[in-house]
Amino acid sequence: MDREKYVLHSFIVNDGNIVPATAVVRLYVDGVEKEYVGRAEHAIEAIIRAIDKIVKLDAHMDSYHFDVTARPEQFGGKAQVRVRHGGRMYMGESDGVDAIEAVIKAYLHALNQV
Repeated sequence: MDREKYVLHSFIVNDGNIVPATAVVRLYVDGVEKEYVGRAEHAIEAIIRAIDKIVKLDAHMDSYHFDVTARPEQFGGKAQVRVRHGGRMYMGESDGVDAIEAVIKAYLHALNQV
């Protein structure tokens, strides 16, 4: 199996209803650790801005969706994203308990297909 070019190391998000969202995202890019801070109106937008600055691709996330599963034996869900790059559409998916982390990993899953 090929090694992924973009791998999540860590992220921190600060968000609220009276301040813009700030996201610090740290990725491994071809094994090299890189970090960037993104700011935007919403948390996911701030995260995507930070990731885009790190990966330097002309990609656009068209949509994201997180389906929640809340049963006593299982809590979490699945994130799905649609990313446009170079006239093509790429789909990314990830499972997780944390919706934001799942969306980040789904976005990176799509970017790793570019």
